[in-house]
Amino acid sequence: MAKRTSGRPPAIPNQIILFGHPQRIEAMLSGPGESYARPTILPDSDDQLARALRLLTKASFVLKTPDDPTQQLLPGLSQQRELRLYRLDGDEKQLLDALHSRRRGFEDVIIERNYRIRAIPWTGAGSPWTGAGSPWTGAGSPWTGAGSPWIAGGSPWTGAGSPWLEMPGQGGEFVRKRAERLFEDQWAFGPDGVDARSILAAHTPGKEDGQDVIVGVFDTSPFPPTFTSVTLDTSPAPMTLSLEHPIPGGSPSGCGGGLGNHGLFVAGLVHALAPAADIRLIRVLDDAAQGNLFTLVTALYEFISNLPEDKRAVINLSLGLHGSDIEGEEDWDGPDLLREALQQAHRQNIVIVAAAGNENALTEADAPAAFPARWEFVVGVAASDSKKRRACFSNQGDVMAPGGAGLKNCIPPMGRCHDDDCPYAVISLDVGSYTGYSYGIGTSFAAPLVAGLAARLQARLDDLATGPLDDPGAASDAVRKLILDSAADTGVIDMQAV
Repeated sequence: MAKRTSGRPPAIPNQIILFGHPQRIEAMLSGPGESYARPTILPDSDDQLARALRLLTKASFVLKTPDDPTQQLLPGLSQQRELRLYRLDGDEKQLLDALHSRRRGFEDVIIERNYRIRAIPWTGAGSPWTGAGSPWTGAGSPWTGAGSPWIAGGSPWTGAGSPWLEMPGQGGEFVRKRAERLFEDQWAFGPDGVDARSILAAHTPGKEDGQDVIVGVFDTSPFPPTFTSVTLDTSPAPMTLSLEHPIPGGSPSGCGGGLGNHGLFVAGLVHALAPAADIRLIRVLDDAAQGNLFTLVTALYEFISNLPEDKRAVINLSLGLHGSDIEGEEDWDGPDLLREALQQAHRQNIVIVAAAGNENALTEADAPAAFPARWEFVVGVAASDSKKRRACFSNQGDVMAPGGAGLKNCIPPMGRCHDDDCPYAVISLDVGSYTGYSYGIGTSFAAPLVAGLAARLQARLDDLATGPLDDPGAASDAVRKLILDSAADTGVIDMQAV
């Protein structure tokens, strides 16, 4: 039996989300015998629903929903392509009772609590990892001393030059170059990891490196909302990140680190394996690495509805939430709203990669993957250690990729990583350190390695596929199979196997 005793993940009190076609939502809210020609999302009738709700915000999307009824997103929506999300506020019990009392005949409208989505440290049982992604607080920065990852004339994000200058006599350029070499030569990219060092060799990125593939990294971001893109001079080629800010945050100077750096760390690992991919860092978690279901799903629909027709795509989710699998408690298959959004992405042949979670040290039995990594159309990624075993903290997944290791009782190796290739952690970008890199531990950082492989496969899929790719979901299924096949020998993805 699991030691953990929590049930469903926490939700924001008194916030309810409705999802479906606008007219169907209006009809359900109007009640029997009323017309939905007038807007009823803020009803003026004196009934239970009117007293219970207040509209906070809404979002609308026009989706690429197939006309084929067998491929429709929700029942009854094969001809209705506009969908809408409403976020409502009110007395939760009263609002849910009123909505469910009107649910008959409106099964195509989803009613969902606004669950919290987060990737923050967990203090229980000596583990700093969250339910679905580590913010690396136990590992710290791998290098100390002075020195900038960027020189004065080559700033990655400001017009005026670099926010750091080399400090005289401190060997800043030497330290930066050493950090970059450690990044390239780390165990995670070698034969004990994904065997990708040949990819990191200096070359001009081409089709095989993820060209014409868009990778959406839904995460935190250290950059302020005024920035729309940044360019970082990193290995194996400069990385330009497109930035989107569904929620505010970031440092005004663009130099923030800590939990806000989590998404950049993830993006750096995607870029290392797929340097030609178009990476978009979309901030759906705040500077404390917390978010909510409404914000995440809205950002996902914005991403998938605006995807160019000639582009393939990958979604990386180094975040998530858990339902309880404890015997005797309610069996829950995750939030319907998130599943519908990701199923729509899957039908549009977007490959979805998600962190499996870091709760395994808190259970006596193997912990299942978090949501959304647990769903069958998502590639759920567990963390492997430097011996190609599943890390002690890692939940189960479909495949493994390097995510680090723990020590006795799965306690993170604080202070064990100093200026070296650390077998307990992976290395990636960090704007809060002198060198521009730091160590990280968790399935959060295993997932982007699989996302990088997915981007490479998406770019070459026409040459690799063994069957037709025109049907909804066929291309994403083909890439998922290739990823699983690459891990057939050890469970860890192998870049040389595809």
